[in-house]
Amino acid sequence: MNGRDHWELLADSDPRLFFGLNRRVQVRNYAYRLDIMVALNMNHHFILNEQGQVNKMPDIQIKQIENEYELDHCLFIRKMVFVNEQGVPLADEYDEWDNYHAGIPHIIAYDKEQPVGTARLREVDGIAKLERICIVDTHRKYGIGQKLVRELENIALSHGLTRAKLHGQTQARGFYERLGYIADSEEFMEDGIPHLRMVRELK
Repeated sequence: MNGRDHWELLADSDPRLFFGLNRRVQVRNYAYRLDIMVALNMNHHFILNEQGQVNKMPDIQIKQIENEYELDHCLFIRKMVFVNEQGVPLADEYDEWDNYHAGIPHIIAYDKEQPVGTARLREVDGIAKLERICIVDTHRKYGIGQKLVRELENIALSHGLTRAKLHGQTQARGFYERLGYIADSEEFMEDGIPHLRMVRELK
């Protein structure tokens, strides 16, 4: 396919629309090799679903919680993911840090008004410990996990912490490695799920 064909891919719908995966997709019964990394049309972002169709990405907002109502959203997400989906006992999921007055940062991701992801941060022996990172199953292909991790890292840096660690589920090892984390332990069980301790120097 020549360059002209490539850029006229969607000329009769919107020539400003570029697709965002390095893969072959089917568009109007023609297969094209698409090498642009981010799908965008002006300020709107798109992804390709498994059928090669274009879906607009949700407008995700991540913030640090400001009240008990938002903390309840965080706890509800964790119950959905860790307790209902992964089988963690409810008594093991919540602890003394899940109190609005406990003084640790909890962050939450919203898709409009829908809570879709959460995480929290604690300082342990002078190291930022990233905890309870989870996203609801309907929103796991939008990069929310990376945004949550980076937001916790920024909070840690604002508190003068330059080293981070986390207990990552073994099945998510590749995800954390792509974010710069390195496993520094043997596999261990936590709440019945295989984990690795992973660390990263913050910049």
